[in-house]
Amino acid sequence: QTLRQLLAQNKSENNRYQMSSRKLEINEWTIYCVQDKAILLKNVDQIRNMMIAIGILSIAVFSFVAMMLSGTITRPLKKLQELMINGADNGFSQSFDAKYEDEIGLLARCFNEMCIRIQKLMKAVEEEQRQKREAELRSLNAQINPHFLYNTMDCIYWSSMKKGNQEIAEIAINISNIFRLGLNKGKEFTTI
Repeated sequence: QTLRQLLAQNKSENNRYQMSSRKLEINEWTIYCVQDKAILLKNVDQIRNMMIAIGILSIAVFSFVAMMLSGTITRPLKKLQELMINGADNGFSQSFDAKYEDEIGLLARCFNEMCIRIQKLMKAVEEEQRQKREAELRSLNAQINPHFLYNTMDCIYWSSMKKGNQEIAEIAINISNIFRLGLNKGKEFTTI
């Protein structure tokens, strides 16, 4: 086909051919290149389809990798959260083992130290309560002893008075008064 026929056919078939031209400077000729668009763009369609497939595959791979990476971060944090929520129920006796020396490892160390401190404080409070109960028992015992002695001296006094022994009665009432002053009606200080 001649160039004119191809040009006419290209116009009538909605640009089925791709035409390009270049003028040579040596002899001032013009070179025309006419190619069928279907053949010319055949590789472009294949490349486009391959790029779409590569894009979809890349998105899938990156999504999977992102889920795996986020799981390595969120999984330990969720475990730490569970330990914190259940900490009071377990008496803060649990600990969190961190594999790495990163922010999560720092959180784990702080959590473990906090649990140890809480356990020590709980033991200290228990010991303090035990000592307080013992002190109260000793205090009650100390109050019972003077009452017992006071009552005993009172019995001696009345027995002495009944038998007419005034000297023993006076000694018993004086010792009884000393015990009464020692009790001081439960107050800590006694005025003289």
